[in-house]
Amino acid sequence: MPALNTAVALVREVNPGRLYREAETPCAVLVAGASGPREELARLLSAGAPEGGEHPWLVRASLEPSALPGGEERAVALLAVQGNVPDAAERDAARRLRQAGLPALAVAFSAGPPPERHAPGTGRGTPPPAAPLAVPLAVPLVVLPPDGGAQAFATRVAPALVGRAGMDAAVALALARQFPVLRDAYARRLVEDTARANALYALSTGVAQVAAVLNVPIALADIAVLSKNQLIMAYKIALAAGRRDAPRVLMGEVVGVIGAGLLFRQIARGLVGLVPAFGMAPKVAVAYAGTRVIGQVVMAWALEGRQVRADELRALYGAALAAGERAAALLTRLPGR
Repeated sequence: MPALNTAVALVREVNPGRLYREAETPCAVLVAGASGPREELARLLSAGAPEGGEHPWLVRASLEPSALPGGEERAVALLAVQGNVPDAAERDAARRLRQAGLPALAVAFSAGPPPERHAPGTGRGTPPPAAPLAVPLAVPLVVLPPDGGAQAFATRVAPALVGRAGMDAAVALALARQFPVLRDAYARRLVEDTARANALYALSTGVAQVAAVLNVPIALADIAVLSKNQLIMAYKIALAAGRRDAPRVLMGEVVGVIGAGLLFRQIARGLVGLVPAFGMAPKVAVAYAGTRVIGQVVMAWALEGRQVRADELRALYGAALAAGERAAALLTRLPGR
């Protein structure tokens, strides 16, 4: 069975045990700021954590210079900012966090929009600005609205934090595994990054993704590279979802969800009718789309505990291919392509 043999070879190359250990390696999460916003930030970050409150990785700190550690091998920092505009102490803390080399993100708890300003000579109010006043800050700043809560944290702060921690892929994975509020943002970023990586690979080699049912000549080495990237992506999503199965058991479940052989015949069948000709752009588009659909299928299984329905899968095909075609149009216009 060539497909099964391919799957076994890829699983061995991926080394699930090493990825599992990386996901379990502790990472210090420094939450700094004045007491009130600092505690609120820690609460929002810990929402849904199995520990039920205080996560052992959290390290609280005031804004005093002596209270801000630095130099940890695996650490990220969140700076709680009170009000729309960081004050001098908060700006100084952000500068020190950056100097310490910590991937850091500032989160401002907005006190509400500034009062209306009256246009000269009219007495009529002008709408308040949509964003707080711009103040130079040494780290990126995300603003939570006055009525913001867990949902605002998940949609605004989590993607930004994953992006900062993403400078070290192992740290980003470990954080998502420990803090459920980060998982969706981590998985979405991982899927997009992997889809783009496979699209670039298809562009660089001129291969078509990803199955013999396409009836086009493809090199086995190219299939292995693309499939390996997809398998690593899928396994990381499962780890980020907090699955505690032994590495081999979990990897077996992941392979079962994706399909033996990782050639994604079902996805290829769904896409082949939409590809008018096998030029460079369609190859790149299918490489992107196949990876993205696999990521979405695994996200549904790992994060939501469900299987994607057939009608939903068809919709995913169309949306992913449309996005892949847009990515291909951009990539194939790069200088030298």
